[in-house]
Amino acid sequence: MADRKNILKEIGYFLSLTILFAFFLTCIFFPYNSIIANRYLEFGFYQSILFEIFKIFFPFIQIGIPLVFAGYFTHRTLSILPNINISKTIKNILIAFNFAVIAVGISLSALIALNRNTPPGYPLLLLIGGGLIFIIIAVYSFRFTNKSIRKTIYLIALTIFFLVTILFSFFHNNRSSKNPNILFIVVDTLRSDHTSLEYPELGTTGFLKDTLLPDSVYFRKGYSNSPWTLPSISSMITSRYPSQLGIRNLISKINEADFTITELMREEGYRTGAVISHILLKKSYGISQGFDYFNDRNISGEFGNHIAISSPGVTKDAINFIQAKKDGKFFLFLHYFDPHYIYLDHEKKTGYKGKFRSKDISFLREQIRTDNYSERDTEYLRHCYNSEIRLTDFYIGKVIDQLKRSGIYKNTIIIFTSDHGEEFIERGWLGHSTTLYKEQTGVPIIIKPVNKENLRLRNFENIPVSNIDIVPTLISMAGLKRMPGLSGKDLFSADPDNHFFFSEVSQKEFGSDIELVSVTWKNWKMIKDLKNNHFELYNINEDVEEKTNLIGSVQNISSKLKLKIQKWLKNIRKPGVKEKKRQALSDSEREKLKTLGYLN
Repeated sequence: MADRKNILKEIGYFLSLTILFAFFLTCIFFPYNSIIANRYLEFGFYQSILFEIFKIFFPFIQIGIPLVFAGYFTHRTLSILPNINISKTIKNILIAFNFAVIAVGISLSALIALNRNTPPGYPLLLLIGGGLIFIIIAVYSFRFTNKSIRKTIYLIALTIFFLVTILFSFFHNNRSSKNPNILFIVVDTLRSDHTSLEYPELGTTGFLKDTLLPDSVYFRKGYSNSPWTLPSISSMITSRYPSQLGIRNLISKINEADFTITELMREEGYRTGAVISHILLKKSYGISQGFDYFNDRNISGEFGNHIAISSPGVTKDAINFIQAKKDGKFFLFLHYFDPHYIYLDHEKKTGYKGKFRSKDISFLREQIRTDNYSERDTEYLRHCYNSEIRLTDFYIGKVIDQLKRSGIYKNTIIIFTSDHGEEFIERGWLGHSTTLYKEQTGVPIIIKPVNKENLRLRNFENIPVSNIDIVPTLISMAGLKRMPGLSGKDLFSADPDNHFFFSEVSQKEFGSDIELVSVTWKNWKMIKDLKNNHFELYNINEDVEEKTNLIGSVQNISSKLKLKIQKWLKNIRKPGVKEKKRQALSDSEREKLKTLGYLN
């Protein structure tokens, strides 16, 4: 009876230890960013003071639990070993081995806690598996009447279990798996009709056309979901509309409650990196959520109001990242800025000496407003813009070449797109952020899959799609788990005949009074001016430039799309969506944004 009680006591000790260990694993491997994203929390907890306190203390919990476990584990080890009939040398080896395992566990947990880089673990499965292991051991130990033998079995089993679990979790995160690498390239301000993909004679994107396109799917009717950077890229990486995110102005930011593709990638064991070059993508805007490596030193505005060329720096940092991570799996987000105003003429072959060489966009817009310009002036701007695109294409080519030299090109999904287009006085404006016509929202979208079967995406080559569809499609291609709250469509399963998407812009906060929303479906695009309830309807297949308003001519289409906009405004653009704001713009930031054309 005494032996039976001792055995039950030992079972209780070790099962409790297993539960504590599972709790330790849960704290270490539970996806921190999923908590931040409110995927497992309800009732607005993430907006409360308690949640802010939780965010501060969570890393300490991640380190504290292993320390508690290590203390208990050490106590059990030291209390058992004296009763085991083995040599002193073996006992010392066991003690040293156990302390080494504990050190590895605590070091790993501290690294994870400080970096918030949580390898995908399986706490529930480990709890069940660990419990079964010790139950089996406990039952097996009934064969032995010698208490020392039973304790030896427990000790060895627990040590192996602890070590294997740590190694499994660590190597699971770094393993070379079937999941492909992902390279996500965004070129700022690149309108699709200024690429060689649309007009080969321009020679602007020769590398993309000749090298990447043969292995890829090009969506000829690609659109952004907003005509300026912050809401467009925020929408792109979350697959949620700017209104859902509360991105409304130059001090809006992505809310921590909004889950990004980067956070999903990190949960799936990817090493995540970003190299960006736009002041509106700085860490203060929340774009950096989920990135292990976030490089914003190529924001040339920090050194000269975005006059400096940034593409060489972005490419250099991208190549360094690829070289460092090529043996694992990575998600790399690249942002190239150079086609954005200020436009530079890199070829210098035009001989143009006119006033539009000015780098002051306020001056240029004033000349346009007063009709004090010529077609020659406009052509010079377009020439400089195309020159910037050629430069960017050249440096993107170097990144793709690095993938090939590293032997990982075939196993890399490549996404190429832009955040918005650029207007060259088609509607009396120079720049973007003011309308939803094609010149400001028409963008190239290219997807290079790793599996040729995925080329069936070409069913959508001539169907309008938008950047909000990229993330759901990418998740499907990479074989990842579903991401919550997606508004875009997986183009593998979407019905081309029933594919609607929306774009929007609101500039009421910065001296303008612009509030527009559009819906695009098949060959049709409707724009609604929310300020005066004015509608426009275009056949984007026949009227590529969107100049002929058919709102009064096609009643059935007009009624259908008006209803779509009405439902979207009701369900998506809710007044209750809280805007997350960063700190107010500094004088320096305001001056840089003014130089770029955002504040005039």
